Amino acid sequence: MKYNKILIANNKQYKVYFTDDSNERKKGLMELENIPNDWGILFHYDIADYYGIWMKNTKIPLDVVWIDENKIIVDKKTLYPNVEIVSYPKNKSKYILEVNANTFVGKIGENISLENV
Repeated sequence: MKYNKILIANNKQYKVYFTDDSNERKKGLMELENIPNDWGILFHYDIADYYGIWMKNTKIPLDVVWIDENKIIVDKKTLYPNVEIVSYPKNKSKYILEVNANTFVGKIGENISLENV
């Protein structure tokens, strides 16, 4: 597994599992009962686009953050368990971060630091 640290506004850090594998992106955080508040998953795509997220088989609410190729937050939403409606960002993204709901402190338009990405 590849882990990286992400630094967000106000020195908030997350330890994230980094993946660019399509099978791992499909699974995401499905089936997990809980995750630590400083932990998450970061999906990486080769090109920026309007990548959607749904919460099918996801048991915990999540903050989902879309990040562009310049590492600027372009959208964020709190999504809830087992909702099968796909949520899309307002702008194209190259990365998607998923963390526990109500733990993400960054704001749209802010730059984030992605170590080793």
